[in-house]
Amino acid sequence: MFYYFAYGSCMNLASLSDTLGVDVKTHVLGLSYLNDYKLKFNYPSIDFDYHYCNIAQAPNRRVEGTLFLLPDSALEPLREREEYWEGRYDEIQIQVTCDGKTYHDVLTYQAKAVADEEIFPGERYLGLLEQGLFDAQVSEQYHTEVMRHINRLHQEYKQTQVSAGPT
Repeated sequence: MFYYFAYGSCMNLASLSDTLGVDVKTHVLGLSYLNDYKLKFNYPSIDFDYHYCNIAQAPNRRVEGTLFLLPDSALEPLREREEYWEGRYDEIQIQVTCDGKTYHDVLTYQAKAVADEEIFPGERYLGLLEQGLFDAQVSEQYHTEVMRHINRLHQEYKQTQVSAGPT
């Protein structure tokens, strides 16, 4: 068994369960907090002109996510989902807080191939992320903060599409 901190679309229980071949609902420890990090949309898609979630160190900031205690059999499918073997994400060990308890040596993923700028993640990913925020039962404040950030990125994305004109 290993501890895993999920953020972004990996908080979506149905999506993560499909990927791992495990009903992850039975492995949820609860809403957890990763201090001194922030959520960024700077992980470029290979196939689309979008960026997905990533975490970046940021003093006095916090990422809310889900802490899981997963079976070892879930590690390889998780690595495949995060494109670990392709060198797109690093496995890192972090410390999170869940229900007032600190957990050390928690696995999460941090993108290696990052862009300088953040870009809207696209409608499909946005849907996965929104369900994940709901499934993780993040705070209303965090939910609002994430959605405002995405909406700003969406507006910027639409403006660049309009200024680029038809192709």
